[in-house]
Amino acid sequence: MLLQMLDFAGGATEVLSQPIRLRFEAQDGLREHISGFSPTRARAGG
Repeated sequence: MLLQMLDFAGGATEVLSQPIRLRFEAQDGLREHISGFSPTRARAGG
């Protein structure tokens, strides 16, 4: 579903499919999320 949405979002130049573990602190404590895809966008001006 994410990849299909990126087709219409515009600006995505590539999608990395390596899982990335994100750890962050939230109001209810330490949280963790493993993202399977990471889209990248073109930089402004080039």
